[in-house]
Amino acid sequence: MLAGCGSAPDSSFPPLAGPGTAETINPGVTNGWQSISGNTFGIGSTTATASVVAVNPTRLKMELSSTPDVETSTSYQVHCDQLNSFGPDQRGTTPITREIVLPTGAVGSSNDVQCSVTATATKPANARMTLTLFQRLAASKSH
Repeated sequence: MLAGCGSAPDSSFPPLAGPGTAETINPGVTNGWQSISGNTFGIGSTTATASVVAVNPTRLKMELSSTPDVETSTSYQVHCDQLNSFGPDQRGTTPITREIVLPTGAVGSSNDVQCSVTATATKPANARMTLTLFQRLAASKSH
């Protein structure tokens, strides 16, 4: 499903499938959201993809930015053990923030749940796009 040409991404996250010149996105926490995967895809590529395995996620989202701002189509797939959810193509203009809906029954389970998440966005070959996946951190409990 990936199209385009270019060099493979180089990231501080696990390896990502997809073409493009990449830059490192440093993991961090902002406003209770932790970046868990992502990359910047450069000129020449037409698809940006990020993948990660999230353990016991409560909420997930993807964020896209590009230079210049462009129209894009985003989609995602989530597989949590035997449960699945799919985010159909959604068009918009960058910057975009899109919630990733977890499969019903995957959240709040007493067992450790591993969710494989893949997010994809299209882009014009002459734009640079950054696609980042975030996980909402659980609120800390006070004693």
